[in-house]
Amino acid sequence: MRKRWINIGVVVVLLLYWFTPLTYHLKLQANQLLASTPTLINAETSTELKPVSWFLKDKDGIAFEFDQSLQRPVFIFFFASWDMRSQAALHMIDEFYQEFHTQIDFYIVSNEEREPVIAYFQENDFGFSPTYYNLNESAPLSYDLNYSYLIDSNRNIRAEEREIQKWNSGRWFKTIDEFLKENE
Repeated sequence: MRKRWINIGVVVVLLLYWFTPLTYHLKLQANQLLASTPTLINAETSTELKPVSWFLKDKDGIAFEFDQSLQRPVFIFFFASWDMRSQAALHMIDEFYQEFHTQIDFYIVSNEEREPVIAYFQENDFGFSPTYYNLNESAPLSYDLNYSYLIDSNRNIRAEEREIQKWNSGRWFKTIDEFLKENE
């Protein structure tokens, strides 16, 4: 009898997982839990960002050149609003943004149409705004989903991550505090 109730419980949990909004939140949390903490590359061994005219568009569709931001450190994350891993990363990046947006320029970059991205950002009440990029234009970095970069004020790529990371971890925040002291 006990085994039967356990089997029924497992089936109910699986049905809840597959057919309810609970699935979305569980997958989001699983992606966040499984993410590792990013690592900072030493300034002496880092790669310098190539000077290329890279035109982006802000949330209102107004074009600007990326190089205007290289007066201070820059964080770039390539995302898609439909991608579960991107969604998980955006929630962690939002905490990173809340902590350091006065010292680091954040570019959360998508090549999607503006409407679905804006709707997703409004639904989640992120502190940062999306940036848009046309894949037909030249860029100093390759556009790959969930890639992220931290660039110092000397144009050195100090973090280059190919998977989602725990951008909101205490260990990362301590690393960033040290990084910012270096860039003063």
